[in-house]
Amino acid sequence: TACNSPGSATSGGRPSSVSSGKKVVDLASIQVGSSASASIGDAPVLVYRAAKDSVVCFSANFAPSGCVVHPDGAKFACPCHGSVFDAKTGKVLQGPAPQPLPRIQVTVTAGEVVTS
Repeated sequence: TACNSPGSATSGGRPSSVSSGKKVVDLASIQVGSSASASIGDAPVLVYRAAKDSVVCFSANFAPSGCVVHPDGAKFACPCHGSVFDAKTGKVLQGPAPQPLPRIQVTVTAGEVVTS
């Protein structure tokens, strides 16, 4: 199974049991141009900080293979199959993953990254 097989924890790119306004991570914990692992409920996610108040979030959970993609600066890396993804867009930079990471809608509010 390639690294981007979507897990059952997401629906339409967002964890199924999460409402808007759920805190994902403190913005200050991520340097501009870098990324971090976080979670929304039990679902692992990746957050990339593109600019001072600009972030993007992607699902990191790839069941049934059990792979969880990890942050690597301006890239995300799958330890199971070696796929590499662009942290800004989620697009595949290096396969075998044939599809981009599912994006999760977030916003920055009062210094926190929250679901939107």
